[in-house]
Amino acid sequence: NYVPTYIHPYYVGQQRTFRVVPIEETLAAIKAGTEPVFGPEAIPELEKVLAATNQTLNQPLD
Repeated sequence: NYVPTYIHPYYVGQQRTFRVVPIEETLAAIKAGTEPVFGPEAIPELEKVLAATNQTLNQPLD
């Protein structure tokens, strides 16, 4: 099993930092209104990354 994740880069002052989130859980939290960082505008990007990750990981190994 795997957990598709999304890496969210952002700045704290002048330092770049990253938040790694599980995509499916984050989508559910956005839809429930409990996600503290992402709002509904993030849904298309997260769904796109989830689809690409699933497509890549479901390919047969050569």
